This record gives sequence, C-alpha cells and structure tokens, in this order.
Amino acid sequence: MFQTFSVEFDDHLLASHVALFSWYRDVIVSLVTLTAFEIV
Repeated sequence: MFQTFSVEFDDHLLASHVALFSWYRDVIVSLVTLTAFEIV
C-alpha cells in the first residue's frame, strides 16, 4: 500500500514539475520576444 502511494505521489510530483517547467518556458519566451522587439 505504501509503495502504491509512493508511486502515485512521484507521478503527481513529476506532473507538477512538468507544468512548472512549461510555465517558466512560456515566461522566458515572452521575455525574450519582448526584449527582441525592444532591441529592434
């Protein structure tokens, strides 16, 4: 039972990290795009 809980917890943690990474990537892309327009 503990093993199953551990696996589910790990999957949830992984999903959270993936979502966070996607959010950071979107923010970085937006900043880079704005900076590029500022330079041009």
